[in-house]
Parts: sequence; structure tokens; C-alpha cells
Amino acid sequence: MMEIKTFLRPLTGEALACFDEPVPGSWATYIEVYAEEDNFPDLTEKKIAIIGLPEDRGALRSQRAEISPDRIRSYFYTLFPSSQYDKVVDLGNLIPGNELKDTYFALRQIIKYLFELDIIPLLIGGSQDLTFAIYQAFAEMKRLVNLTTMDARIDMGGADDELHEASYLSKIVTQKPNYLFNFSNLGYQSYLNDAMLIKLMNDFYFDVHRLGYVKSNLMDMEALLRNTDILSFDISAIRQGDAPGQNFPSPNGLYAEEACQLMYFAGLSEKVVVAGLFNYAAAGDQTGQTAHLLAQLMWHFITGYVDRFFESPWVDDTHFMLYNVQFENDQIVFYRSKKSGRWWMEVPVPEAIQKRYGEKFLVPCSSQDYRTAGQGEFPDLYIKTLQKMH
Repeated sequence: MMEIKTFLRPLTGEALACFDEPVPGSWATYIEVYAEEDNFPDLTEKKIAIIGLPEDRGALRSQRAEISPDRIRSYFYTLFPSSQYDKVVDLGNLIPGNELKDTYFALRQIIKYLFELDIIPLLIGGSQDLTFAIYQAFAEMKRLVNLTTMDARIDMGGADDELHEASYLSKIVTQKPNYLFNFSNLGYQSYLNDAMLIKLMNDFYFDVHRLGYVKSNLMDMEALLRNTDILSFDISAIRQGDAPGQNFPSPNGLYAEEACQLMYFAGLSEKVVVAGLFNYAAAGDQTGQTAHLLAQLMWHFITGYVDRFFESPWVDDTHFMLYNVQFENDQIVFYRSKKSGRWWMEVPVPEAIQKRYGEKFLVPCSSQDYRTAGQGEFPDLYIKTLQKMH
């Protein structure tokens, strides 16, 4: 594995100004940053690595990505952490390649390198097509992943489209061999998506949730994010009034506080290993409001990570309540943590693929799934998980 320093540029200018006279107690006083070419940070015991992505050649409209990461940092480093946490490092900005494919290559190497060190990349700026490179990193490691996007649009594009921010999902779904176990989208807006595309997503047994459903069931989204490996957040999932700095704004979308809650859930998830905040258009962010919100999204993700704790009913069942829900010819076993109140359910694995998955699959779920089963219906999550394993 090559050294990732090759692909990264130290912070300069606006981003470094926060450290000249840092506000006492702010993030600027706790985070080590890559500020000098010959002084790359020591990654020992680090858990989260902030990396800027000044790359938007895969965007349909220019985002001024060259200035986006540092604009976000200028707000983030003035925020105060919820606790004195020193395991976050800022590795500067990715150096864009001569061609877009070179940037994808560099990002893949960075993701794989940090994954081996058990460090979560927190990626800021750049266009959302970079999610494809993140997925490829795990495909090269032959690891099954669950991908979740927060987006007003489901970016499948046309069958013959080149790879860009509105088509990258189709490239992920159709790549062979395929290592995508599940895809989820939170916050799509029906009037911005072809109804046939939504049907296709359901035919694939993917978990796609309308904006209205997400807003009405915000706390249930914790279970979905608890089962996510890669989080790709398109800032266009947030309504224009809260985040004007985007190329495809909509008057509807997540409120800022809802987006922050979801980012906290993502940080809290012990499964999330990469998180990216994409499609920030700095040119349209005249007052810095969107950059400030993105900084707060980073804050909530890191705060969630600091609050992380591992629990599994299969590792230590003494701290869990067990519930058997009987059906006519079947049963579903649910577990509820006595400590956190979180839920899981068992899904049986077909014998033919038990070598890959084991005899049973433990899936994070919500209390609503348990209530649905109690009413004599199989939860959608149960059915979709079974179907994806066939």
C-alpha cells in the first residue's frame, strides 16, 4: 500500500487562518492538521481523518470545488467540540489528477489505506460522483458494503450516460463483480424522480424513502444508518432556505436540524466507515450559510462517533430483551438493548449461501418493525433482506 501523502496537499490560506489565533477550546485547538509538506501528521491512534475534495469535473455544473473544502473548514474550526477529543486529524486536500480517473484512483488508495488503519475518512467538498471511487475501493478489497445516500434525486442517470454526479449509482449497481449488498436513499422527492425509477429501486429490494416519510419517522432512520458502511450526503437533500449554496436547489428538503440529527446517527453507527458531504456550490453561498451548516454536519458526525459504543446480542445477550414473534409457519426473533433501547432482528439465511453469510443474519431494525410483526405482517426490512440474499 503506497503512502497516501503522495495524493494530498497541505492546508494553506483561508483554512490555516483559523489556527493563527484559534478560539480557546474550539476544534482548532484539538485537531492536528497537515500544514507543512515535510510534516505529515502521525496517524497513530487517530480515528477520523478530515479530507477536502477540490474536484468537480464530474459535476453537471461547476461548484468552485477548488475553494469549497477550505470554506467549510473556516467555519468548522471555530466550533466547540462536545468533549475534549483529540483523535481527529485533518489531512489537507486531495490533489486532483490530470484526468478525473486519476482523482478516482487517488481517492481509492486513500480510502483503502485509512480503512486498514481503522480510520474513518470524513470527506468534504467535491461532486457526488466521487462516491463511485469510494465504492470501488471496497470492491477492490472484495468487501460487501451497504451504501446510503441522502439526496433529493436518485442518481441512476441513463443507461448510456458517462460517469458523473447524476449517473454514478448505475455504474455501482451494474459493475461486475458486484459488492453492493444494499443501497438506501433517504429524502428523495417524488416530483424530482421518474416513477419508473422508484419502481426499479423497489424491484431491486433497495430501501428508498421519500422526504415526507423520513421527516415523519426521523428516529427510525437510526436503524438504517446503523446498517450503513458508506454514507454519501448530497447537500441538495436540504431545502434551499437552509442551504442556498447548491447547484440544484429545491424549496423543499430536509431542515438543517433534521440533517444534523441524521449525521449524528451516522457517526453513532459502529458500521459506518466512510462519510462524504458532497455538491456544495461555494459560488452560490454568498453569506457562508451553507458552509456553516456543513461545518455543523461535520460536528454532529464527530459527536456521534465520540458517543459510539458497540453492542451486539450475539456477542453478549445478557443486556438484551428477546422477543419471539410467531407466525403460522415461521417466527422472527427480535432483540432490544436494555442499555440503548435499539432493536435488531434475525433473518434466516438460505442453506446454499450459509458459507458466505452464516446461518442467520442480524439486521438493525426499528421498534416499528417489531410492531408490524406483532400485527401478523412480515416487516419490509425482513422481506427485502431475504430477497437480497437469493
